[in-house]
Amino acid sequence: EIRAGFAETKDRRRLLRWVRRTMKRRLTGTEKRCIERYFFQGLSYRDLARAEKRNVATVHRYVRIALNKLRDAAQK
Repeated sequence: EIRAGFAETKDRRRLLRWVRRTMKRRLTGTEKRCIERYFFQGLSYRDLARAEKRNVATVHRYVRIALNKLRDAAQK
């Protein structure tokens, strides 16, 4: 049970490294900031829009586009 926990932690760290590396290579600066703030910092779309000085629909679009790019990278 403890070993399974270690393996899960190791897999999670590996996945996060891949996500960060792929974000750096494939996303624009704005897309990267939006993903980091929304998923890693837990900002709502409204708070994210305020931080980016854009409207909610725009930051939602940035997050969606960035996720699509990450999904495409994962399939390759």
